Amino acid sequence: MNRYKMYKSGKLWLVASTALALTISMGAVASADDATVTNNSSSLNISKTISSPSGEGDANKQAQLDTIVSQEKTSISASSSSDVTKSTEASTAPVSSMESSQNSTSAQLASQTIPQDSVPSAESISSAAKKAETSSPKQQTNADSSSVVSNKDASVEQNFANSQQPNVVSISTDQKSLVSSSVNRKSESNSVTSDFSETVQTTAVENSDSQEVSSQANSMLVNNDILPTIPMQATVAASVATAPNYWQNNNGAWSYQIGGNKATGWNSIDDAWYFFNSDGKMQTGWLNNNAWFYLQNNGQMQTGWQRPGNSWYLLSASGAMATGWQLQNNNWYHLENNGQLDTGWFSTPSGWYLANDSGQMQTGWQAKNGKWYHFDDSGLMKTGWEPTGNSYYHLSDSGALDTSWFNTPYGWYFANGSGVMQTGWQVINGKWYDLGDSGLMKTGWEPAGNSYYHLSDSGALDTSWFNTPYGWYFANGSGVMQTGWQNINSKWYLLGSDGSMKTDWQFDNNNWYHFDQSGAMQTWWFEANNAWYFANGSGVMQKGLFDSNGHQFYLDDNSGAMHTSSWT
Repeated sequence: MNRYKMYKSGKLWLVASTALALTISMGAVASADDATVTNNSSSLNISKTISSPSGEGDANKQAQLDTIVSQEKTSISASSSSDVTKSTEASTAPVSSMESSQNSTSAQLASQTIPQDSVPSAESISSAAKKAETSSPKQQTNADSSSVVSNKDASVEQNFANSQQPNVVSISTDQKSLVSSSVNRKSESNSVTSDFSETVQTTAVENSDSQEVSSQANSMLVNNDILPTIPMQATVAASVATAPNYWQNNNGAWSYQIGGNKATGWNSIDDAWYFFNSDGKMQTGWLNNNAWFYLQNNGQMQTGWQRPGNSWYLLSASGAMATGWQLQNNNWYHLENNGQLDTGWFSTPSGWYLANDSGQMQTGWQAKNGKWYHFDDSGLMKTGWEPTGNSYYHLSDSGALDTSWFNTPYGWYFANGSGVMQTGWQVINGKWYDLGDSGLMKTGWEPAGNSYYHLSDSGALDTSWFNTPYGWYFANGSGVMQTGWQNINSKWYLLGSDGSMKTDWQFDNNNWYHFDQSGAMQTWWFEANNAWYFANGSGVMQKGLFDSNGHQFYLDDNSGAMHTSSWT
């Protein structure tokens, strides 16, 4: 239907264009018949003969002519050259564009797929023009005129001889005034205008669908002058530009038609953005176009938070996928290089961070899987020593808060269940440890007043026998190192003044004692250095002759060694 209307509109334009050309031509001939143009290089003389159907006298005609010529000379001298030019261009523009309009119209109507047999041919247009020329009242009036001006301008006469349309290019300054004066002869062309209006209206009646075209044609009649407001080319172009845009589905591939052409690239349609490839096919899913974009199944570009699959993505207001750190509603989020939102633990070149299940970066103290972690204001996980008030906390290399024994490059430390580092003497798992003022666990000898304590390599306080590079020592249940004679587990031991355990022969309080390799004092018979010795119940080595179980023995008076197989 729209194509049909365009065809009808084009047809009416052709008819109207032909009638307009004829009207202007006839008006020019009539004006030439009724006026005398004289160009004397610097002055313009216009003679105008007024024809009267009733045959009035020549004297009256000449008087009227002189009056009109005087008035027109005064009007032309007073008006500016720009006004004359504008008037001439406004009057002649439709005339000069008629031929190009007809050619452009034929080409555009052909592109609208109108059947060739429906397009008016050049012969039919020519025939219509001849018919209009024959039936024109203006032509009849000119034919009946008895006075013809003999001194017409040569160029104007040649133009009228070659064509019924005046040549706009060759119109001189004198001819411009001729065209300008012809505008005032509206009343003489009323019959032609009436015929043109009747022709348009008659054509509109032929098809009820052409009423809108008829209305447009009538609106082009300005003050009963046949002056179209826009050329035919503009009308067809406007019809194409305002053609409806629509979606088209071709075997599941969607495209969008704009003015008869497939849309490509980015296009905003009904407040939503779509992307069409070079073939016009609408794209969906992820799209890489200098950045990553996500298009729903309906092709609409998405913005904000989107979850296509199992991961969240953030798309900017332009639709471009965001990566790295992003601030949203006063919360920081981190997106990987592939755009996926990080939740839980994630690392960057700066270190480790923690995000909750919504992807929000965490700060301060946070509990994760039963362990505490500390994050600074930027969200970066902290490690090592963390002072808080009067207390110290230590975070392992994994970031977890230490709540028991932990090792550092400086040694071992201990923190209670809240993570607070401990100092001084501490009982841990039933054993004593000395952590000093700095919290560093001590080992080895630890003097305290007049006493000495020994801390093992594990830091635990020794409360029994303990070995050192210098020998064996013994500490009581409180960890105090013992010296002198000590009865331990029913055995006697002699510990020096430095606490070291004694072995072998020891001379104490004018008596000799012998201690085995375990440090225990020897009593009764014992062998040492390939000889036998005897010590009483107190461990004192015996000498000389003595009786043992009814037997006589002789022990050397000096060494105490028992004599055998020899006379003494």
